[in-house]
Amino acid sequence: MAPSAPRSSRPWVALGVAVVALVAALLVLRMFDEDADGPVDGPDAPTLEQPDGKSMKLEPNTPTRDRSATPIPGVAERDTALEKAREEAVEEPVLVYGKVVDGAGKALPDIDVTLYDDLGDYLDTTTSDDDGEFSFAWDEPLGAGWSVATDPDPMADPDQASSTVPAIHVHDAAVVPGDVPVRVELVVARAPRIEGIALDALSGEPIEMADVEVVVTAAGFVDEYQDGFTDEDGTFSMSIVDIPAQGLLVRVTDDEGRTSVQGPFDLRPGESKYLEFRIGDSLELTGTVHDASSGLPLEGVEVYLLPVHPTFDDGDAWDVTADDGSFSLEDVPSGADRLWLFTYAEENGPALVPVTDPRRPVDVRLGGYVTVKGVVTSTGEEGEPVPDAELRFVLRGPYTVLEDWEDTAYSDDDGEFELELESVPPEAAEVFVEAPGYVRARMHLSDIAPTGKGWREYTVAITLEPSGG
Repeated sequence: MAPSAPRSSRPWVALGVAVVALVAALLVLRMFDEDADGPVDGPDAPTLEQPDGKSMKLEPNTPTRDRSATPIPGVAERDTALEKAREEAVEEPVLVYGKVVDGAGKALPDIDVTLYDDLGDYLDTTTSDDDGEFSFAWDEPLGAGWSVATDPDPMADPDQASSTVPAIHVHDAAVVPGDVPVRVELVVARAPRIEGIALDALSGEPIEMADVEVVVTAAGFVDEYQDGFTDEDGTFSMSIVDIPAQGLLVRVTDDEGRTSVQGPFDLRPGESKYLEFRIGDSLELTGTVHDASSGLPLEGVEVYLLPVHPTFDDGDAWDVTADDGSFSLEDVPSGADRLWLFTYAEENGPALVPVTDPRRPVDVRLGGYVTVKGVVTSTGEEGEPVPDAELRFVLRGPYTVLEDWEDTAYSDDDGEFELELESVPPEAAEVFVEAPGYVRARMHLSDIAPTGKGWREYTVAITLEPSGG
């Protein structure tokens, strides 16, 4: 039997073996790293903190969307727009990002994109990059109805069928800082066209040089319009290039001030719609106003024919009742789908009366003021009261809000409020509720109260969503 090595030399032998094994392992690993054809694992996917405190893992190449957004096909493998938004963001803003493409899905660079709030007020503008991508990082909540839209092409020509129409996306859900980012695809497509003719209703003769005005009810574009004139044969045609093609209203006015209105309607990209306007003598709307309780005529009541659209409001369609309660409104437009008569009095509540036939007298009965009371609370399980909330009850016209008429109240320390509707009929009240630290809420009063029943008092409950951040 061979003699064993001294006990003191065995650790050094073991150490040498370990060093040799380590060097061999490193060489094998280096060779594998250089020669491997398979994918190499990247870093762990990032996580996004949710408003409820939970974390959601963002899988690679899978953009997140808010609860109302729908998946968009053809998403790029790498959402650089979202990455850019996060890089520019301070703390946790509202992130809105996406891409501008043409009708064939091709990316469009250098397109101005504008962000509007739920009232259609301007917030911010950016420009799509070389990949057609854009992003907004907004540090305030966006109430339901906010929108993003491409600006009109300054080179677009209403006379050219090849021109483009602005693209718009109106979002029907509120978004607060910290919510899942919202992805939007804006498709700038070929402009639709309207074509038609203006004829005298009695003679059938074409009307030359009649003014053709086109407006839209879409948020952010209510104050915009485009117009043209009829030719000698009464015909007209134009591509819709200055406003989106959703909620279009068209008014034709001849040189005598006679008007006719059609709409609203939507047009698809490249669609052509033919409109025929038969313009007759201006209509005169007459009627009387009485007290609903006594039946006596009411003198001094202001009577207005609400404009179909704010742009079409010339301020002439109004009168004040005489001592017998009578009134008369001239130059009533023909062809409008909605004609609404609005009355305001000092001692009686306001009223809204649909006019189905302007050739027949209208009898308006005014009662007392309607009272609205209730409580404003925060969303969540506890439902804490929201003090100092401003509640605005604004007159809703046929298609848009008319802010010249409104009633206002504020909630107390318990979140409670009460007011009399002196300027706005309950069936035409659009309610806006704002409070520090909360998302602005917007709703029809008829959505939260049975206004069609004619009650004199309504009790409502309104909840506000915290603004996050």
